[in-house]
Amino acid sequence: MELTGGCVCGAIRFRITAEPFLAYYCHCKNCQKRSGAPVSAAATFPVDAVVFVKGKPKTIDSNSPGLARQLCGNCGSILGLRPRESPTLISVRLGCLDDIGNIEPTLHIHTISQAPWLIIADNLPRYSESAPAVESLWSEQKG
Repeated sequence: MELTGGCVCGAIRFRITAEPFLAYYCHCKNCQKRSGAPVSAAATFPVDAVVFVKGKPKTIDSNSPGLARQLCGNCGSILGLRPRESPTLISVRLGCLDDIGNIEPTLHIHTISQAPWLIIADNLPRYSESAPAVESLWSEQKG
């Protein structure tokens, strides 16, 4: 698999050369406030499979414990996040991919914060906080 993507202004471009470990919808308040949208979709990859071919993202502190957000310092597009305790992982926002249809989320996390008017009619597992698959993946990759 090879995926490409970048920010809205084109200052940052990246290539992904691996299948994601996990793809998910996140309904947390921090994602809502940072994106201005009721939900974000992301996928987690091995960090060495995501290569920035043009520009480098700016890393900022996140209000989510243990996470650092990566964004374009020029246009502000949020590209993804890095778990501080799992330096071998990177999560990429699916909306930053050139072909958004290549990866489908498999679960919902932080649904306790889901907008009550947002109806996503799927049968995917839903977790009020983080999901065991997310916690397991991040703890396995610590190091």
